[in-house]
Amino acid sequence: LVLEADAGELMAQRLLAERRAGSESLRIGLGPAHLALEPGDRVVLEGALDSFEISRIEDAETRQLSLRRLRAGGAALLSLADPGAPAPPIFAPAPAFSVLDLPPLPGSENDERPLAAAFASRWAGAHDIYAGASDDALTRRCRVTQPAIMGELLWALWPGPADRWDEANRVRIRLYGGALASVSKSAVLNGANAFAIESAAGEWEIVQARDAVLVAPNEYELSGFLRGQLGSAHAMRAPHPVGTRLIKLNARLGRLPIAAHEWGDALSFAAPPSGAASSDPRATRETLALPHAGARPWAPAQLKARRLSTGAVQVNWLRQARRGGDYWGAGDPALDVPVEGYELDIFNGSSVVRSLFPAAPVYLYSAADQTADFGAPPASLHLCVAQLDAAGAPGLNTELTIAL
Repeated sequence: LVLEADAGELMAQRLLAERRAGSESLRIGLGPAHLALEPGDRVVLEGALDSFEISRIEDAETRQLSLRRLRAGGAALLSLADPGAPAPPIFAPAPAFSVLDLPPLPGSENDERPLAAAFASRWAGAHDIYAGASDDALTRRCRVTQPAIMGELLWALWPGPADRWDEANRVRIRLYGGALASVSKSAVLNGANAFAIESAAGEWEIVQARDAVLVAPNEYELSGFLRGQLGSAHAMRAPHPVGTRLIKLNARLGRLPIAAHEWGDALSFAAPPSGAASSDPRATRETLALPHAGARPWAPAQLKARRLSTGAVQVNWLRQARRGGDYWGAGDPALDVPVEGYELDIFNGSSVVRSLFPAAPVYLYSAADQTADFGAPPASLHLCVAQLDAAGAPGLNTELTIAL
């Protein structure tokens, strides 16, 4: 049979009802007053709700009737079901989509997964995020259920001071959707109005803005910055050009699980509407190599060098803590790797003349070693220092030329 699904279901229900009813039968005897009854007639017994059908009559000393219960009346088999063709696709534009590999964020210090941001107008409800080594090996990683507050720079954002207020810079942005508001200084210091600004591939500068003033529809002027937050000063470009993407860091972003072997390799990403395949033409696609920013140590701070009376040069620096570094009491920042270690490179021009791996944030550069490297004690040193991660790989570095 070729028929609609609901019509077939009704037919099956009728057949089952008839089978159940046919299994219930009665046998009664009647006198000559009921000679008019014939097989096929329907009768209703006094006090019964259901009707019976005469299936057989035997005439002997008494008239014996075999009855079977009739099924209750069911719905008609007529149906107005829609054809079985697939539903028409929902209109959903390809979203603006970004993957943000960021250092540990406050409140989520133990979550090293990158963030996924998507925005579309109109918003179709949600977007699934797929990732894999190639377009034919994509697997679903997460779902973004809310559109990100995302936009782009209308003015270039120039470099500014890190770890203190930047009152000189002012930038205008255009949001794709959403709204911003100014906050107090104390709110900024407690994490409010945090944004990620795209830099080189896979790198983002985290900034906070105290003032956000609406100057035109969907256009805001931002000022009162804290720059290079959470160890991201290395991503401060000179400058962030017009058109650079900016994303507000909030709960609208999704988290992307990344396997250990996938960090550092080129990964393909796709962001189709929720429920659609990764190959859907409405999906936005991107290929990125993620550096695993949540696991790498931050660049050491306060790199210094001074010549001692012996002619040796003492080099000092301070480590920065990715987690637990906001403690303002006495003592050093928290050590968030199993073993403390550093890589220190000393340059002569563009060439490394000495590479060392001290276990503490200090190195004594003897006069004899200086003479061996430079021919005579130098008047300045070009240094580069980085903390080693749990696997022994160097993290972000601080590079500086220091006059002695």
